Amino acid sequence: MAVKRPFIASILTVGITSITAQIVLLRELIIVFYGNEVSIGLMLGCWLFFGAAGSILLGRFTEKIPNRIITFCACQLSLGILLPLLIIVLRHVKHLFGFLPGEIIPLGTMFVSSALAFAPLCTLLGFLFALGCRIYPERDTASGIGRVYIIESIGAAAGGLITSFLLIRFFTPMQILFGLAAVNIISCIFLSNASPKIKLRKSLKGLSYLSLIVFALLIATGHAARLEEGSKEAQWRPFNVIASKDSIYGNITVCK
Repeated sequence: MAVKRPFIASILTVGITSITAQIVLLRELIIVFYGNEVSIGLMLGCWLFFGAAGSILLGRFTEKIPNRIITFCACQLSLGILLPLLIIVLRHVKHLFGFLPGEIIPLGTMFVSSALAFAPLCTLLGFLFALGCRIYPERDTASGIGRVYIIESIGAAAGGLITSFLLIRFFTPMQILFGLAAVNIISCIFLSNASPKIKLRKSLKGLSYLSLIVFALLIATGHAARLEEGSKEAQWRPFNVIASKDSIYGNITVCK
C-alpha cells in the first residue's frame, strides 16, 4: 500500500522523538531539581503514566476517527510545535512556583511540575502509538500492533544512542529539540500525501511549511540562540550566567 513506507518512517520518527525528548527534558529537570535522585523516579513515573493514559484513554477513540492519516499527521505537527516550547517552560519552573536558585524544591512541587511538563507530550506520544496500531496496513490486527511496537522500539533505540553519544556532545538542548521538531514536521508532510482528503491535506501541509519557515527564520536570524541564552539566564536569575556547558554526564553552569 502507498501508505506503508511513509507510515513506517513516521513510526520510526515517533520512537526517536520519544526517547530523545525524554533524555533532553529529564536532563533539564534534573538541573532544576539539583540532581535529586528521588526526582528521577517521579519524572519517569509521570512519563510512563501519561504515556499509558494517552494510549489507553485516547486510544479508545481511534475507531471513531474518520481520517486517521490526517489525525496522525496533525499530532506529529503538534509535537513539532510543542517540543521547543517545553524546554523554555521547564527553565522557568522555579520562578513559576516562586523558588530561588539554590533553594531545594519540595517533592510535591517536583511531582506537580513534572506532571504539568510531561502530560501534553507523553499523552500525545501514547495516542500516536494507539493510532499507529490502527493505521498500520495489516489484515491481522495483532500482527499490526506487534510490527508498530517493533518499529517504534527500533526508532527509540537508535534515538537513544544518537542522542546520548552524538547530539548531546555537539548541540545545545534547544538545538536538539528544534531539529527533532523539524524531523517530525517533515515526516508529517510526507505522510499526509497518503491521505485522500485533498483539502485537509493541503491545509496541513500549509501549516507544516509555515512552521518550518518560522523555525528556519528563528535559526537564521539568531533568535533561536537568543532563546537558548535567555531561557538559561532566566533559569538562574538573579545570578548572571558566565558559561553553561552540556556533556554526556550532565550540565555545568558557572554564575556570579
